[in-house]
Order: sequence, then structure tokens, then C-alpha cells
Amino acid sequence: MKNLSRIIAALLLCLPYFALPAGKHAFNPILESCQATPTILIETHYPSPLTIRTPFRLAGRLIIVQAEIDGKKGNFILDTGAEKLVLNERHFGKGWREEKSGKMGVLGNVEKEHSCLLINLAWQGMSFKKIKADVIDLGHIEEQKNFPILGLIGYEILKDCELLIDFQQRQVILTRTNEAGDRFDNLAIMEPPVDSLPFSLAQHIAVLNGNIDGHDVAFGLDSGAEYNLLNRKVGREVLKNFEAMQHTAIHDAGGRASTELLAGKLYRLSIQNLSCPGMPTVLMNMENLNRVLQSRLDGVLGVEFLAGRRTIINYKKKKLYFLEWE
Repeated sequence: MKNLSRIIAALLLCLPYFALPAGKHAFNPILESCQATPTILIETHYPSPLTIRTPFRLAGRLIIVQAEIDGKKGNFILDTGAEKLVLNERHFGKGWREEKSGKMGVLGNVEKEHSCLLINLAWQGMSFKKIKADVIDLGHIEEQKNFPILGLIGYEILKDCELLIDFQQRQVILTRTNEAGDRFDNLAIMEPPVDSLPFSLAQHIAVLNGNIDGHDVAFGLDSGAEYNLLNRKVGREVLKNFEAMQHTAIHDAGGRASTELLAGKLYRLSIQNLSCPGMPTVLMNMENLNRVLQSRLDGVLGVEFLAGRRTIINYKKKKLYFLEWE
């Protein structure tokens, strides 16, 4: 599908950004593990062009790393839900644009979008050259977070590497792999995993099979989603495990169109042999997302799922690995 990356970037990008209608109480569960753990950066054993080891910070629940586009340095969201590199139109305007096209928002509206010239990404000493990126307006996110964002780092950057998102030490490790998914740098991640889960791919989204109170479900993994999502079209027996707490409004990436949704907690979710505690979740229609992914996702697991874990994503092996939380 020609515009898949544009559509997915638009869909998944706007999922997490909530603004409550007047008079409603804030939906603000605390990521206790994130707040309790200080940032610790473990240095590499030796300089390596094959491995990035860098701290991250949180803007709300967005994972933020530092990178550079053709000499322009700034903040990028680490977003496994985006198909490729996405640049913020407010920082990459005229002179960066090449083509015009349309993109579909999560609410079904169509907005203007531009495709970028080939650019070079430098991320902590690792170089990605002549990358095609999408350019969309991320100003609404910047305004809500009060934080400058140059863009999103997505699947096309990550797919040939093994990615560790370590919430305990608040760092990201990205190390290049061969076609079999084995690391070139054997010292990149020294700890052995204590558990693992297989996944499949729906386009570029890692899909994890699980169950909710005995009912089979499939959830996509998206590090750019601040909250988990549950498809409102799942069966009644599954919905019995969703506790609605309040209404919230979701906006498109430009901050213009919005719709009101139910926010609450999802209980009794297990991803294969991994049991999950009740997690903040938003109930929404995922029809647009499933159509462009050609999938039947029942939900999305975001930062709420990753926050209490040290998670390795290996796209070549199609496996998640978990390191011990010490």
C-alpha cells in the first residue's frame, strides 16, 4: 500500500494524546516504576559503530531520545508504531519537502502531508544514510507537552537491529544484527534474558497473542502509545474485563478533529505466559488501524506495558526478550 507509512504514522501518532472536556477529572494513572528509578547510563565497553547506548527521558509517557538530522539536533520520540522516520513539519518546512499527498487520521479525516527529501540520521554515533522520511505537523504534541519534538524514530530505522528499552536504568540500547538476528557486537547486552515471547508482524507492528479471562486476543506493541488501547468491537465477554472510569477526548495529530472515548482499566490480560496487572486503557474503534494493517488487532500495548520491564525487541527473530528487573 503506497501510503501505508503515512497512514500508520498518522493513526498511531495521535492515539496517546488526550485532552479532557471541561468539568471532567484527569485520567492520570502513575507509572510508578518510571518515577522511582533514576536515570543511569552504563557506558559501552569500547566505542562501537554497531551499538548505541543512550539514556532516554519521558515527556509525559513518550520515550524521548536525542538524534540529529543533517546537522539539526533535537528530541525524537522512539515509536515502534511508526513505520519509518517521521519529521515535524514545524521544524522541517520549505526546502525539506518533496511531494504532497494526503493521510488518513485516526478519526477518518484527511489532512495534507509532505514526503521529505533523502536525509541522513545520526544517532549517538550510528549513521543511517539517505533515508526517506515523512513530514507531518506534530505541533499539537509539542504544545501539549510543552516540549520541542523534531520527529519520530520508527520501524525502518530499528528493523535491522536489536532494541533494548530499559525502564529500570532509563536507557535505550540499539545494536546491529545479521540476517539471522544475531548481534555483531557481542558486548552490546551482557545480561542473559530471563523470559521471551514470540511475535508476528502485521506490516511493521509486532503482534502478541494472548488472552483476556480465557478469550483469545491479539495486541500490537507500540512504544509511542502513552496508554494501552482496546478495540471497542471485541466481544462482550472481553469487555466485561474493562472497567470504565471516565470519558476523555482524543485529537488528530493536528489537534483539530476530536471525538470522545471511554478511559479506564483493563484486567485479566495475559500475553502468553506473561500475566499483566490492571493497566490504564482507552476503549476506541480500531477499524481504520486494522484496515491499513490488514490485521485484526484487539488492542495496542503501549508504554504502560513497557514501563515495568526491560524489554528487548528483535525483529529478525520475531521475539521479545526480558531482562531481570533487579
